[in-house]
Amino acid sequence: MSQLVECIVKLLVASIALIALIALSRGRPAFFVQHRSRILQGLTLLGALAYINFGGLHTDGTAWHLWDQYHYFVGSKYFPELKYDGLYVATIQARRETHPELPPPARVRDLRSGELVPLASVADHTAQVRSRFSDDRWQQFSADVSRFYLRDDIFLDNGLKATPTHIQVLRLFSSWQPFRTRSIALVAMLDFLLLGIGGYAVYRAFGLTTLAGVSLAFGIGFCSRYYWLGGAFLRHDWLVALLLAAACLQLGHIKSAAAAVAYASMVRIFPVLFVLPLVVYWLAKYRSGHSIRPLVAFSSVFALSAVSLFAVGWLGQPDAWPQSISGLITHARTNFPNSVGLRIPFITGFANLHGDLVNPSTLYDYVDISRDYARLLSARLWLVILVTAIFVGLTLRAAWRAPTPAAAFVLGIALVFALTAPTCYYGTFFALLPLVRPVRSTAVFLGASICCYIAAALVLALSNAGYLRLNGAAVFAPVSLFLAIALVDWLLHYPRQTAPIANHRPGDTHGDAIGDATLDRLGNLHGNATRYADPI
Repeated sequence: MSQLVECIVKLLVASIALIALIALSRGRPAFFVQHRSRILQGLTLLGALAYINFGGLHTDGTAWHLWDQYHYFVGSKYFPELKYDGLYVATIQARRETHPELPPPARVRDLRSGELVPLASVADHTAQVRSRFSDDRWQQFSADVSRFYLRDDIFLDNGLKATPTHIQVLRLFSSWQPFRTRSIALVAMLDFLLLGIGGYAVYRAFGLTTLAGVSLAFGIGFCSRYYWLGGAFLRHDWLVALLLAAACLQLGHIKSAAAAVAYASMVRIFPVLFVLPLVVYWLAKYRSGHSIRPLVAFSSVFALSAVSLFAVGWLGQPDAWPQSISGLITHARTNFPNSVGLRIPFITGFANLHGDLVNPSTLYDYVDISRDYARLLSARLWLVILVTAIFVGLTLRAAWRAPTPAAAFVLGIALVFALTAPTCYYGTFFALLPLVRPVRSTAVFLGASICCYIAAALVLALSNAGYLRLNGAAVFAPVSLFLAIALVDWLLHYPRQTAPIANHRPGDTHGDAIGDATLDRLGNLHGNATRYADPI
């Protein structure tokens, strides 16, 4: 399925889902009320099928993400020798020995500095990395990286950015098997399994309505397209950990939630921001006379789990954490063409939007793009600070007034979006949005997603027509803008949240407004006849 076809299909699917949600929220026509559970089940399935592009999978029709698996499978399996700086030069040297007929790439990204350099300039570094291998390990490495054809532009990417903790988790699956088609399929299934577990946890804790919303947000969301990380290797474990944490908070399992958030934070760092709204929520409760014990319990387990996970990464490779932290800081300081975040629309200039700063020979040479982002950030720093402060203020205000710990926890979405500019595929955290007020949150997010796909289709059409050069900034500046609008709407309507449902059953479809008087069948708010109003 081509990207243009995918945009069209996702537009249609999002429109259908949006119409169904509006009909469900208004309780008419009567068909939607009478068959509500089945419709919600259908929407859940629709989101899952939309994620895999209804069987279309990647643009070339393949199921697995060889590019990403090369980085995470090979990079983790041979991390003791490769570390963070040796993946590309070692692969090129192994390919030179096993397939001398293949011409070497002209340039490679020097993972020590992050710069694109001529291949000849890293000859000494290549020899140094080769010396870290024993002969047996080098033969295994050469067999693994020579098994598949790797395009030359793969050596212009940014290398392996997993934290040492995440690398040790990856090595549980990669260290004992060769890099082959069967192993690629095996480890790719891990994310699907984890997503299924996360979905079941959402269903058990929040009900079918919320599960349908999460499925639609993940399956249709522009940042969670199969194109980015479908068929990769443990790239959604942090997201599932956040879903599990929210479910545990909803069910009152505070310590389990703390351990799940700690895992997400130690493998991806930025999820630590989800802790702040929780702290604000419990402080507000303490001020109103409630016990401080939940905050103490969460903080202690979170700290103990984080330290333990840090130690796992440190014991695996003692010098890995300093290298990882240094690399992550450098990476975080760079605004990439496919970054999303609150600041992106404010620091994207016309030349960047038009593609004038793109190197025609490769999309990975973004020195000029990053420099332009930095220039506009410096020039508009006061505006970025002001908008960020307002956004963070709205978020913490909502956390102070949150009805439940789970509702406060989800506010971490807004903090991550405001305070960081992650690569687009980390925008999958928007799948947590429907955990609060599921029908309206999902509907608003779908509306934003429709705008995102329209913008992407327009950029692709304008590029094909020669009006601009295809580039990430032209897509992700409007995507960031539409996501920001959806978040602002979400935050402004957040104070209208109601208390959680008590004594709900796993099959209850609570959490949205249905114009139906048969409350005993549809579920109720407090075990009485009070409906939970969630109008579109």
